[in-house]
Amino acid sequence: MWRFSCLALILTIAASSAIAQPQKTMRAILPEDCNLQLQDGNILFTELEIDSGCVISFVPSVKNANVIVQKLTLHGKSTIDLSPPAVSFAVPAKPGTPQQARNDPPTERGQNGTHGGNGTPGLSGTNLTLTIETLDASDGSLWIRTDGSPAGSGGPGGDGAKGSAGPFTGVHCYDGGAGGDGGAGGNGGTGGDTTRVMLIVGPKSIAANRTPGLSPSKRPSDANIPGTIVVAGSPGAGGSPGPGGNGGPGGEVRSCHFPATDAHGGPNGHPGPAGSPGPPGNFVL
Repeated sequence: MWRFSCLALILTIAASSAIAQPQKTMRAILPEDCNLQLQDGNILFTELEIDSGCVISFVPSVKNANVIVQKLTLHGKSTIDLSPPAVSFAVPAKPGTPQQARNDPPTERGQNGTHGGNGTPGLSGTNLTLTIETLDASDGSLWIRTDGSPAGSGGPGGDGAKGSAGPFTGVHCYDGGAGGDGGAGGNGGTGGDTTRVMLIVGPKSIAANRTPGLSPSKRPSDANIPGTIVVAGSPGAGGSPGPGGNGGPGGEVRSCHFPATDAHGGPNGHPGPAGSPGPPGNFVL
């Protein structure tokens, strides 16, 4: 039997072929406050004993896991955390500003700014099929956490270009061109979905529940009751919208001579609208 005494560890398991049944067979006792990160998605535990405060997770590369536990013993409050790693997504860069409109008759309006980049979608964690043949949890409980991650924010819209300077033909003096409108801000990304869990304990299937609000979720109160296994989590929040770009400045005032009259400067462009907030992720059964 495997017996772990360290507080934080990574257990490396040999890679298995892509078939339905677990290929690595093992027995393990996990002590209090142990952090065990599994690097294989197909595992058979002949016996698994988990003490209070222990957290089991999978490396991010394991997208789907199939675990069978012939005998599971729980002590205190432990967790299988299937949520993705916390990631800070970069905000898309602001697009560049177009060049000033050409100074050729007639007056030209500045080019509008570019739409900002959309935020990065949130992540989902590891999908899990967990079969527990025998459960001994007289003094223990287990929370299987299924949170999705928040999405990234949208980027700012680009600024509008400057309007043309008032061209002068020797007879007519044109007003300066209007500045271009700012580009719309980028939309926030879509939040990450909760992970999909199929849990079978003995002859019974246990359905997943949604925790209140959005991730990160808190341990459900039911997961503190001895003898209980709770599958629960929240989807990730959508990303914040990006701000609109600035309106471009109007073209310059020009002083003209007879017979033309002096021209006027062009009006500034309008600021671009903000993007749309990203929608939250989905709760997946």
